[in-house]
Amino acid sequence: MRTTRRRTPANGPARAGAALALAFLGGLALAACSTTDPSAPERVPVSAVADGACFDLDDAGTTAFVHGSCEAPHVYEAIASERLDDPGAYPGEDAVRARADEVCGERFAALVADAGAAASTYAASYLAPAPESWAAGDRSVVCLAVAKDGAAVTGTAPRR
Repeated sequence: MRTTRRRTPANGPARAGAALALAFLGGLALAACSTTDPSAPERVPVSAVADGACFDLDDAGTTAFVHGSCEAPHVYEAIASERLDDPGAYPGEDAVRARADEVCGERFAALVADAGAAASTYAASYLAPAPESWAAGDRSVVCLAVAKDGAAVTGTAPRR
């Protein structure tokens, strides 16, 4: 996660930075697209990304550009989501990360990790609430499959 504590991918600082740079560039390209184009990605809050969606992120990591099909080039694929149960104050970055690592690691392993050699090009990651979004009621962790090199891909991560 970045030190700004925004909702960002957790897959190592360098990888997250590279992925966000790619998402930013993709966002600039998408901004040039007409919103009346039915093939244009839909802008949604990251907490509203549905399981199975393929998307890119804005530079803040708070808005997803969801593609109508995973055949469109994308950086992120949502493989699962879970709402954290803690109704109180933000439990701290370490606690949120630990829970997200646990949940998303299990979901990735169950869905993708043993799918053969092609799965070795993917890694588990997640988007988790920052203190600011937690205060606004966001408790969702979105589990992701991402290319280990941070590059955009077409199609979905291989499944078992």
